[in-house]
Amino acid sequence: MNSEETKEPMETGDSAAPEAESPESKLRSEMLYLRAEFENTKRRLLREQESSIRFANDRMVGELLNVVDMFERALQSGSALKSHESEEVKSFAKGIEMTHRELVHLFTRFGAELIGQVGEKFNPAQHEAVAQGPAEPDLVDCVTAVAQRGCVLHGRLLKPAKVVVGIAKS
Repeated sequence: MNSEETKEPMETGDSAAPEAESPESKLRSEMLYLRAEFENTKRRLLREQESSIRFANDRMVGELLNVVDMFERALQSGSALKSHESEEVKSFAKGIEMTHRELVHLFTRFGAELIGQVGEKFNPAQHEAVAQGPAEPDLVDCVTAVAQRGCVLHGRLLKPAKVVVGIAKS
């Protein structure tokens, strides 16, 4: 008997080596993969485009924030002008207030929110503490003065508010 004759034949069925994929099956798999990649890329590009549009004016908003600060300083230093005898001076002061109010309203129309108000709780994610000062017990760890307003655009912090934080009197 020959050694070739004693060998048992290979079994066929589940235990056999997997058949090679047909060319049509390979092409179909590749097409499905490419379609999924295309859809993912399309979604990513749309998200990036939307984000670019939402935050396209962030530099301009940041620069205009300086103008808001100047108006607020003018309002603080010119508060005595409202009680001036001259109608022209009163009208000038009122015009400054109206311009400031319109500028702040313009910010909100474009999704920007001014942050930094006296009395609000100090939040290190939105406030930059430039100083600390003694405060009443209800204003400890709260903003007691605002040196410069900050801004959030569509939930993204553009510029933190520079504030004075109250500490307990000793």
